[in-house]
Amino acid sequence: MKYNLIKIILLVFTLSVTVQAKAADFGFKPSNVYSIWLNINQVFLQYQSHSNLNLQAQNQIFAIKPERFTDKQPRDVYRQVEDVKKMLESAFDLPEISHQPAWVDHYKTLQYQQVEEQIHPSSVFILSSQLLRALVDQYIQATQSRLPVSQFYSDVEVVDKTPSDVFAQVDLLKRRLAHYIQFKSIQVQPGQGG
Repeated sequence: MKYNLIKIILLVFTLSVTVQAKAADFGFKPSNVYSIWLNINQVFLQYQSHSNLNLQAQNQIFAIKPERFTDKQPRDVYRQVEDVKKMLESAFDLPEISHQPAWVDHYKTLQYQQVEEQIHPSSVFILSSQLLRALVDQYIQATQSRLPVSQFYSDVEVVDKTPSDVFAQVDLLKRRLAHYIQFKSIQVQPGQGG
């Protein structure tokens, strides 16, 4: 945990003093990205407990488990995260979620569309952090700010994860989100309200 905190501090320092650089690799590894996706899946499940879905639908979403994938690369994970981003925007009627936090807007290497060969775990981490923030915002609204959110920002220490492991966590949320969207549309028919 201390090591990851040091990495984040170094990232902020690098972004504040660097004008332009060629690579968007900040040293995040697949294990770091996997950790953030554990948090993303956790906040989505906790959100379900405060949503308008009936208990049977919630239980079906909770029952979805990760599948195994092999031979995935960071670019595969990034594309999957972008798909989830679009689904979140649609499911929660959100404005477009930025690919990066506002504090890195001035950092030129992250402002432009990256070619797939240049996608690093750090690229996936930055976009994933935006999705985590968007989901936590939804949780805060659903709970009317009555419950803490710090558990969704915990630094879960995992080691030796691969892009395929991360892909599995992203895919897990994608499938859970697809079920949520389906149940939400069935449960709230036009003219029925709430």
